[in-house]
Amino acid sequence: MMKKVYEIIYSIVYSLFIFYETVNDFWNNLKKQSNNSITLEYFEEKGFECLKKKPNHITFIIDEEPSFKDLANLVLWCLIARISFVSFYDYRGVLEKNEEKLEIEINRIKQQNDYVLWHNRKSDSKNGIVGRKVHLKIITKADGKYNIERVCRELITKKESVSNISIEYVDKCLKEQFGFPDPEVGIIFSKIFSLFEYPPWEIRLTEFFRLNSHHNILFSEFVAVLDKYSKCNQRLGT
Repeated sequence: MMKKVYEIIYSIVYSLFIFYETVNDFWNNLKKQSNNSITLEYFEEKGFECLKKKPNHITFIIDEEPSFKDLANLVLWCLIARISFVSFYDYRGVLEKNEEKLEIEINRIKQQNDYVLWHNRKSDSKNGIVGRKVHLKIITKADGKYNIERVCRELITKKESVSNISIEYVDKCLKEQFGFPDPEVGIIFSKIFSLFEYPPWEIRLTEFFRLNSHHNILFSEFVAVLDKYSKCNQRLGT
């Protein structure tokens, strides 16, 4: 008898959840349409001087099947915003295996004087670049806890004195492993707010924002996140 009651309650709760998701998606689509007056052409011409501050490194956390066209658009928008470092974290590893597809999409839409410098690739264009450039990195789970383990092993191998090991020293070692500055902004593309085991050391001061999906993402949504970050007051733990 109780099992039947639980099944009925579960069905009701599940139905309410589906109804909420449907209404929420419909409302978000309406907001997308109303905010679409923010055009790419306007910011290409005027720039992002209206923002009080911009991130040097923005990271995108993906909890869905990657849309290479939309991810390429995000890279292009970061180029326009003069954001120097962009990273994608796909904990499932799909993006890492299909990096070439992302590169093809980026090359298809970027301008001739736009340069995308892929992390851990040799490039003859790093010095003397005339035009917009962005450093791009795909982050995997191996860049997280495994990096901390690797640094610990190196400290043991080097037989570092305990007195020489400090937070600053470990921070320096981990930054060398990570290869990018810490991200100031993180955008999570997911139905839930989760970091999905993102490398923990690098996000101590990161401001996170959540969007349901990166599929068909609008430029206005990207600008809205930058605007929120520009206005936020970072207390840095105080």
